[in-house]
Amino acid sequence: MVAAKIKPVKYRNTANIYPMDGGMVMTFLDDSTLLFGDSVAIRIALDVRDGQVMSLDTNQTMADMNVERGFGAGLEHSGSTGNAERDASAVGRCLPKVRL
Repeated sequence: MVAAKIKPVKYRNTANIYPMDGGMVMTFLDDSTLLFGDSVAIRIALDVRDGQVMSLDTNQTMADMNVERGFGAGLEHSGSTGNAERDASAVGRCLPKVRL
């Protein structure tokens, strides 16, 4: 970034946010992790990383969901047309099987 003379914006003394073409921004989370996206989304992600905002796993509603039911659980009660469940199922079939 120094060679291109791009000046970052310091965010809460924990991150440098660099502008990109098209209105997007980027930041380095650590030496090997790059985060890029909308300015607001990047700032929220940095806030969560730094403990300023609660993360998704601290949301009690999400924590109480029955994980065994899989992705999209609970959507059938919200007036869903079933598209989310069908799409998630299709994505799941395309993912490679990984052995640990």
